[in-house]
Amino acid sequence: MATNERNLASVDAWDYWYEKKLGTVEPEIVTLLKLLRREHLRRVLDVGCGIGRHIIYLAQHGIEAHGFDISEKALSRANALLRKHGLEANLSIGDMFKPFPYDDQFFDAVIATRTIHHGRLKDVLRVAAEMDRVLAKKGYVFIQTSAWLPGERIENPLAVEVEPRTLVWPEGEEAYVPHHFFTKEELLSTFKNYRIVSLHSRSDHYDGWCILAKKTSRRK
Repeated sequence: MATNERNLASVDAWDYWYEKKLGTVEPEIVTLLKLLRREHLRRVLDVGCGIGRHIIYLAQHGIEAHGFDISEKALSRANALLRKHGLEANLSIGDMFKPFPYDDQFFDAVIATRTIHHGRLKDVLRVAAEMDRVLAKKGYVFIQTSAWLPGERIENPLAVEVEPRTLVWPEGEEAYVPHHFFTKEELLSTFKNYRIVSLHSRSDHYDGWCILAKKTSRRK
């Protein structure tokens, strides 16, 4: 699938999903807020922020919240919700598979909730590298992504495995959107210069991984 085709499919899928998750906040975001406050950190980027469920929560608690998303409709809704709550945030249209429009080490934390796995592995790794680039030394990441657990099998009869553990299916709300399923080892390797704060696969999203981690001084 060409990049533009993938992006158009993504926009259609995300507009539905953003509304579904409005008002919910992942527990690790609450934990992250406590860590940021304890260390007097305050600038956070949300990669694929949607209609702003985490942007709003963070802004309500005094965080300088930044976010970008591929969907103009979602960003319009996010800005409307921010105005409704009397809040401000820095939102822009953007594709996570392209270089992020931010300086190196600009953010104290970067979050990506159910977003970065929507690509082939080379694209997913490029997003992870950009997250690392814009994250300050000793900053935090929170990522929620799909998981390939021991004994996992492809149960969707329509799914096509376009590369190991990257699936695409032709029907449904996320038709033609790639889904890369991380093994634990692959996830830890991708973020090997981070100290794990918490890691589990109890998410309601494909039983997905939730990883909260702090950047260290080690080199990849």
